[in-house]
Amino acid sequence: EDLGITAAFNSETMNRIDSSLAKKNDKEKDDDLQQIVSEAYLTANAFLKDNERAKTASLILAGGWVEGLYLAASLSKNSEKSQDLFMMMAEQKFSLENLVGLLENYEEDPQIIEVLKDMNELMVIYNKIEESSNASVEVKTDTVENVTEIGGDAIVTMPPEIAREISDKISAIRAS
Repeated sequence: EDLGITAAFNSETMNRIDSSLAKKNDKEKDDDLQQIVSEAYLTANAFLKDNERAKTASLILAGGWVEGLYLAASLSKNSEKSQDLFMMMAEQKFSLENLVGLLENYEEDPQIIEVLKDMNELMVIYNKIEESSNASVEVKTDTVENVTEIGGDAIVTMPPEIAREISDKISAIRAS
């Protein structure tokens, strides 16, 4: 409410979330929830940018990214799917690079300075992750939907000790 973005999280959105959570199929449930969260983020982001609050949108994006990585790191500690979560965490290296680039656009802002410092410290850890040398990146832009997808065949390898470092750092960032 303080950010003025409650329209992104209206009763229809909450009903869709409840409906998705009731589904038995985990894959279908995850896909639905991801779609709902993406739509809510895009609505909030558009509102903030339309009202010349792009810095706030950047901070919300950073906070959501930190929370997602924190959840994955927390789940990986006690899960039989920890290898899958490690891979997902490792792949976040590319998102972190983009996030740092976005935050650097506002590096003079006092609120952004601290977040950018934390993200750069996390990047130091992520830079220990090995990438395949034949990685290629494919960028697709849908001008009708105004969506850009970044993909490719980059392969990342993350040993458990680096996963622990990332987990510890993301916990510290989240706590701050």
